[in-house]
Amino acid sequence: MQRAIHLFQEGSFYRAYEWSAWLMCRCLHEFKVTHRHMKGIEQSVTLIGFPVTSLSKWATDGIERHDVSDKHLILMLPEDSLGDLGDAGKMAEAFAVWKSSQPIVEKAPKHAGTAISQPPVMSLSMIAQRIMSFPIEAKSPLECYQFLSDIKQQLAKLY
Repeated sequence: MQRAIHLFQEGSFYRAYEWSAWLMCRCLHEFKVTHRHMKGIEQSVTLIGFPVTSLSKWATDGIERHDVSDKHLILMLPEDSLGDLGDAGKMAEAFAVWKSSQPIVEKAPKHAGTAISQPPVMSLSMIAQRIMSFPIEAKSPLECYQFLSDIKQQLAKLY
């Protein structure tokens, strides 16, 4: 749905990605946006975050809250909250302009200046074990993208 903001709890913060981040910034508050290029999916992702304890500050009157799971909720904006962007085409265009205007942040290496040893190549059964033990239901889309990217890299090393 066009007016639905999906929030994912990651630790003590709620995160909104892509379309949901744009809706939060456009309709509720001008949050600090992070725009990163994601390895493995070969796309960039925009996201915003705020403390779980401040949700009531942003989910004000007229916004419906729907709890999907323990760590996922949806805020449904009122119909009039988007103003002149009523149709899907205008909204998609406005989102694309907003996303492209966000500077992409590059992650700095965690151990700058030191040699980083490569992790050992995993066996197929070790990779399968990692997949089976990954709690996908409790992870955000970004964490799932990163996990899948890592699995893909591990599989590529086997062949």
